[in-house]
Amino acid sequence: MALTDASYAAGITQLEERARTLEPAQIEDLIDAAGSAPTSGKWPASDLPFWFQGTAAVPLTADQELALTALWTRLIAGAAFAVSGEDVEAWMARPGLAASLDRLVQRRPDARIEGRATAVLERRFGGPVWKGFTALWNAACAALLEEHLEASLFADLQAAWRAVFHRPLQLSSVVDADPFAAWR
Repeated sequence: MALTDASYAAGITQLEERARTLEPAQIEDLIDAAGSAPTSGKWPASDLPFWFQGTAAVPLTADQELALTALWTRLIAGAAFAVSGEDVEAWMARPGLAASLDRLVQRRPDARIEGRATAVLERRFGGPVWKGFTALWNAACAALLEEHLEASLFADLQAAWRAVFHRPLQLSSVVDADPFAAWR
């Protein structure tokens, strides 16, 4: 099933580009902020207070579900490219029997992208990268679905992002070439 809402597709592209501009130090800051950012208390105690998918009980349309599925792959790839774009590109384009076998076994290209992006991120940051990525993921989900979310839920999902960048992650009508230039 294909994504039919062009605004979601454009938003996903903006969010991936923003993830690609992150610097490793900013990802480390998100890791630190994810564990300590306050929330409104809507989250079960056992969950990281930012995990969006399923925890917030927000009813989503089929197009919104598709948008979040597409966003996951593009966001994780964008974050991995921010850390080592050359490594991801080289792995995806590698020639040879092993690569051909991998493409045969994992026919879904997103699985290969996610697998390599995960390896790049975990090699650089270790297991705690998932706290930081969860903060990025939820800020991106909130930005993509902002018009559909309650203000308090939007604020919870954006808390770690705001702690690091001092403003929420939001979509704009124009994609900034370097949205983080002000913090460098």
